[in-house]
Amino acid sequence: TESSYHLFLLRIKDFDEAKRDAMIQYISEKGVGVNVHYIPMAMLTLFKNRGYKMEDYPNTYRLYANEISLPVYNHLTREQLRIIVDTVAEAYEAVK
Repeated sequence: TESSYHLFLLRIKDFDEAKRDAMIQYISEKGVGVNVHYIPMAMLTLFKNRGYKMEDYPNTYRLYANEISLPVYNHLTREQLRIIVDTVAEAYEAVK
């Protein structure tokens, strides 16, 4: 099979939501677009209003709290990949 280059998720071991957000901010300030792709359903208004509580889904929250979606598409150059990798590594060192 061949990748669709749709998503590249990075999970940062032992990071909480605050550290993850600090890392996203650092990377974004360097001009690399990253974000959180999957928001747990229990955090969405529709489901909150129906009584879903995030504390009932600790594993979901843990995965959400340390995940960052990195830029990926099939025409990234090696130079762009190097910038992404270096910036993520630099951000990790700055935030850990």
